[in-house]
Amino acid sequence: ICVQRPKTIKHPTSTAICVDGTFHKYVFTPDGNCNREAFDVYLDICDDDDF
Repeated sequence: ICVQRPKTIKHPTSTAICVDGTFHKYVFTPDGNCNREAFDVYLDICDDDDF
């Protein structure tokens, strides 16, 4: 799942929630570069778990 916040805020952001249990938040700088602002693992999946 990917969500982008509008350009009307000071620093537009993009957030990705991935199937591997990770969360990534990126912020776009005024010159157009993209920097990771946050990262976390929200699911602790064991090797023997099946989806």
